[in-house]
Amino acid sequence: MSNIVYRVRAEEKNAAEREIEAWKEAHREAMLARDLEELLEKVLHDWQADEAFLSTIPQKTAGRNRNEIDEANRFIHEFCERSIRIHELVRECIRLSAALGHSVGGANRLTDATEDYRRWQEEYPEKLAMCDNSVRETIKSRIENALRNPPTESDWRRYAAEEAAAAPENP
Repeated sequence: MSNIVYRVRAEEKNAAEREIEAWKEAHREAMLARDLEELLEKVLHDWQADEAFLSTIPQKTAGRNRNEIDEANRFIHEFCERSIRIHELVRECIRLSAALGHSVGGANRLTDATEDYRRWQEEYPEKLAMCDNSVRETIKSRIENALRNPPTESDWRRYAAEEAAAAPENP
């Protein structure tokens, strides 16, 4: 995205991934639970900060052109993918540490964080679609049309009767 804040946040995720990968390789034989707990707390803190950060994007994107909305959507998808990859690396480090006999507290919260990033990947395209003026105008027009032309009671009765007739009989 052209917004410098977005680019900085994306680069922070890229740098974090590279550093965790390098740390994991360098410390494969001596994973320290204390270091991992500190890293885990950082990742979980980022999760909360990312939630707040991502929630501002639809507001900032409202009324923009479709290309800018698509760009914001790609940014969110890639941002969440990078975060999920970081979580996978941290999980791998935790597994390596456990194999060396060290336990890391709070690792179960990482699953909640990962699920949120996946959920955001699914939800934000719809939220961003609502930022497109043409989509909003189409929805508004359809609602207004439905309110001007409400279905009559007989339409509903006919629909219910057709549904009942089409349903397979239960023995």
